[in-house]
Amino acid sequence: MEVIPRPHSRARQARRNQRHGGGIPTNIVPSENYPIFHETMAELQLSMPDAIIETDFSVIESINCDPVRIGQLVSNLLGNAFSHGDLSQPVRFNAWTDNDGWDSVSNAGAAIPAEVQDRLFHPGAKFGTKGKVWALHIASEIGKAHGGTLTVQSTDAETRFTFLMPTSPMSNDG
Repeated sequence: MEVIPRPHSRARQARRNQRHGGGIPTNIVPSENYPIFHETMAELQLSMPDAIIETDFSVIESINCDPVRIGQLVSNLLGNAFSHGDLSQPVRFNAWTDNDGWDSVSNAGAAIPAEVQDRLFHPGAKFGTKGKVWALHIASEIGKAHGGTLTVQSTDAETRFTFLMPTSPMSNDG
């Protein structure tokens, strides 16, 4: 029987790894991510039942990743869109696989100023009146742990966070 650590234990371990330069720990395995995407969206919709998520999934292959951490990355990006976006408009979640594979989350709302974008993924960065955006820092660190990048593009029409990672095999060593 596998013992699954309590969430606060994982968070404590992640902080310890971060302090010692270890980053976010991952368990890389071949993964079908449709289930984790759907579970993550279902959990978020329980807390935001009126929010609309439009999806477009073109994931055509299994990806080597940590599905729990990818679920956390997606949850953080969708939660950020719900917290900071215009919920009268749908949040869009797209996932694909190709040479650069993966996902993007976009929402309508006010543009993020360029000077804020430059520090958005830093630990404890502050944006607007909603407090610190640790979720974006954590999502960025999860992306790095998968050999990927998390970027933001923001205009008056849309803010889009895009996570790209190599689709070639990874190991738990990175």
